[in-house]
Amino acid sequence: MIITDANLASLRRSFRALAYEALAQVDLQWNQIAMQAPSNTSANTYGWLADVPGMKEWLDERDVKNLSESSYTIKNRDFELTVAVKQNDIEDDNLGVYTPMFRMLGEEVAYHRDQLVFDVLKAGFTQTCYDGKTFFATDHKVGKQTVSNRGNVPLTAANFEAALAQMQKIPNAAGRPMRLFMGTGERAPLLVVGPDLRATAESIVALRTLSGGGENPNYQKARLLVVPELSGAASAYWFLLETSRAVKPLILQVRQEPRFTALDRPTDENVFKRKEYVYGFDDRKNAGYAFWQLAYGSTGA
Repeated sequence: MIITDANLASLRRSFRALAYEALAQVDLQWNQIAMQAPSNTSANTYGWLADVPGMKEWLDERDVKNLSESSYTIKNRDFELTVAVKQNDIEDDNLGVYTPMFRMLGEEVAYHRDQLVFDVLKAGFTQTCYDGKTFFATDHKVGKQTVSNRGNVPLTAANFEAALAQMQKIPNAAGRPMRLFMGTGERAPLLVVGPDLRATAESIVALRTLSGGGENPNYQKARLLVVPELSGAASAYWFLLETSRAVKPLILQVRQEPRFTALDRPTDENVFKRKEYVYGFDDRKNAGYAFWQLAYGSTGA
């Protein structure tokens, strides 16, 4: 290919189209546990109630709840993914190898949202949420009560049943159950595990009949989500999430959608010095925590 401005522009459009097409076709999992929140500045501050209030009898004046009782800030972060195409490959029409590379570029940009959200979920044992406690903690305050949404037990049928019951009993400040984790079918809680716990999780919630015979009492008590981020040191982690409400347990905050840019002019330093044409994506986003009441987590230890 003769290197001209027109040919470089055509090549840029081709690479961009390949990447965006792949980006749009990826099946993602993050939106099953997180809600997307738009951002118009460097950080968003969320005014959460210290408690999710329930209805009460109106006797005299309204009991106004202040949304700034507790606040939680998520700062946006910058991310990029950049590749280089050699000038010699363009001149020699050796571009076939770059077609899958740019498709993979788009896929990796898309998958980063999954990675970001599930990394935040894993970090919930050490990172704090709106009440100043770690997202998964044994000492969250609800009114005058102390409530736990954390376990340090392996995934077994008995521990699953105990965790489900524990989260179903979470009260509001008035002492009334919040009616969480009660859904069935598509509104059932989500059991989130890694690949190593897939078989165990399936035996608990996906099999109608127990291995020793008899009806499985936990059949479809939760929907199963297996994510590769729960591997390695996190392979024993397991989570039970309430995702049927208007608010989901986690937040994906998006300041800037993925943007494709290029340094492919003959006067660009990378072309002049290294005979490389550079293409890449960048975006601005971050993830964080909403209500801890919507999530139970166990380290499996």
